[in-house]
Amino acid sequence: MLYLLDANVIITAKDSYYAIDQIPEFWEWLVHQGEAGNTKMPPEILDEVRPGTDKDDTFYQWRKDKATVEALLLVEEVDQALVQRGARGGLCARSQGPGA
Repeated sequence: MLYLLDANVIITAKDSYYAIDQIPEFWEWLVHQGEAGNTKMPPEILDEVRPGTDKDDTFYQWRKDKATVEALLLVEEVDQALVQRGARGGLCARSQGPGA
């Protein structure tokens, strides 16, 4: 199963629970999960995670790291029919009936 992360997951983790300089294992785990194909972020969402401008900041370095971006970036074509179906609330298993 593929889990898509929203920007607020990363931002909240950074600001509240898992400061990158205090718990680097969480951030390594995220990259590992991305490399394994378990966790991804669409490009528009990954772009929302702004690292700031301090190049000495550990979060800046993590977010700008090529390996991080390659691991977490969801690279696939958008299926507009699925997007529309999801927007209508039709992606859950129980909605597989007629008209799904």
